[in-house]
Amino acid sequence: MKRKSGNENIVSQGSSESIDNLGGKGNKGNKEENNNKKGKGHNITEVYKNKLKFIRDNIILISIILSFLVLISFKYLEEKYSIESYLEEGDNFDYYEILKCKKGDSIQKIKKNYRDLSKIYHPDSNKNCKDCDQKFRDITKAYKTLSDSRLKQAYDNSRGKVLKLIESNSINLNWKNYTDLVENSNKYWIIQVYSDTDSLSLSFSKIWEEAFDKYHEYISFGRINSLIDKKLINNKVPFNVKIYPTIYILAPDGSYQIYSNIYNASIKDFQNFITSYYPNYIYDLKALNKAYDYRKNFVEIKKKGDNNTITSTYIDKNNMVVLLSNKTKQSLPVKQIAFEFNNIYNTYSIKYNEIKNISNEGLKEEIVNSLKKLSIKKEEYITENEKIDYFLLVNSNSKVKTIRRISSSNIKHVYTDALRNSIIEINSINVDSVCSTVGSRHTYCYAIIIDQINNEHNINYLKQIYKNIK
Repeated sequence: MKRKSGNENIVSQGSSESIDNLGGKGNKGNKEENNNKKGKGHNITEVYKNKLKFIRDNIILISIILSFLVLISFKYLEEKYSIESYLEEGDNFDYYEILKCKKGDSIQKIKKNYRDLSKIYHPDSNKNCKDCDQKFRDITKAYKTLSDSRLKQAYDNSRGKVLKLIESNSINLNWKNYTDLVENSNKYWIIQVYSDTDSLSLSFSKIWEEAFDKYHEYISFGRINSLIDKKLINNKVPFNVKIYPTIYILAPDGSYQIYSNIYNASIKDFQNFITSYYPNYIYDLKALNKAYDYRKNFVEIKKKGDNNTITSTYIDKNNMVVLLSNKTKQSLPVKQIAFEFNNIYNTYSIKYNEIKNISNEGLKEEIVNSLKKLSIKKEEYITENEKIDYFLLVNSNSKVKTIRRISSSNIKHVYTDALRNSIIEINSINVDSVCSTVGSRHTYCYAIIIDQINNEHNINYLKQIYKNIK
C-alpha cells in the first residue's frame, strides 16, 4: 500500500512539474503574441503617420491636381449640356434607313448611296411619280446630316436628334476649298470663325446676314466652323482664335484686321467696320498733281535720251480715272471697283471746287469743257453739276475720252465699258477684272501675244487691230 502511495506521489509530482513546464511555455507564448500585436499596431500607426506627412508635405500639389480634375469634370458636363441644348428632335424616319445605310458605314458609302438614290427619286427624272418629291426631300435631309461628321456624331449619340445649325448664305470655307477660294484669289475676304454650339455665334448670325445681304457683291463672305475645321483654323488662320465668333478682314497679301467689338456688336457698328477697313485705292488731288509731275519729268528724261524709243504710252495703255464728286467718303461699291481695277487704272477723286487747283492745264481744260457740254448755261457748269457724280476716263495725253454719270449701282458697268476704249496689257493680276462677266454682260477678250511692247512695228499692228475690232 505504501509503495502504491509512493507511486501516486511520484506521478503527482511529475504531473505537477509537467503542468508548471506547460504553464511557463504558455506564458512565454502569450508574451510573444502580445509583442507581435504591439509591433503590428505600431507599424500601422507608422504607415498612417507617413501618409499624413506625405499629404501635409504635398498639400499644394494635391490641391492643384484635385482642382484640375474637378474642372475637367465640370467642363465635360458643361459641354455635354451645351451641346444637348442645341439639339432638336429629328424626323419620324431613320436617316440610315432612308439612305439604305448602316450606322457604321463610312461617309464615302453614305455619299455613294445618296447619289444612287438621287438618280432614282429625283423629281425631274420622275415627273409622273407623286411620292418622289417627298422621298427626294427626305433623302436630301438625311444626307445633309449623315454626310457631315459633326452632325452624324450628334445624331448617333443622341439617338436620332439633330444639331441645330446656324444657317448662312455665305461661303462655307474648309480645308479643301480654302486655298483655291481665298489664297489664290485677289479678293478681300471677311471671314467668321464660329461654333454651332456657341450662344454668341448664334446671336451674331443676324448681324452677319444683314451685312452679307448688303455687301456680298463687293467683298467675299466666308465662314469656318470650329467643330469640324480645326485643321484649317490651326494652319491657315493667321492668329490664335480664342473666342467665337472671331471675325476678320483678310487682304490678298495676307494682312488682316480683326473685328474687336464682338461683345457689343450691332448692325451699324459691324457695317462701319467693313467699310472703314476696306482698302482705299482712290487717290486725292495732291496725288493726281504728283503723278503729272512725275510723268512730266519722265518725258523730259526720255527726250534727253533715245528719241527713237517707243514706250507703251503710245498705245494709250496708261489711262487714268477721275471721279468728280463732292462726297467726303466714297461708298464701298466705288472702293471695291477702284481696287479691282487698280492694276489697269489709277483712280483719283476730286471735288468740284478743286478743279481750279489741277496742275496740268490740259486736263483742267478738258474737264471744264466736258462739264460745259453737259450744262444748259455754260458759265454755270459748276452749279449745274456739283450735285452729280461723274466718271471721267483720261488718256495719256490728258484728253477726256469718256464722261459718264455714276452711282453705286452702275459704277462697275461704267468701269467695264471703259475697257472697250483702251488696249489693255493683260497679266496674271488683272486678267479676272479685264475678262470678267458683269451681270448679264459678257466680256470677250481678244488676246494678242507679242514679245516686245515697245517695238514700233508691234504697236502699229496693235493699233490696226484695235480700229478693226472697235
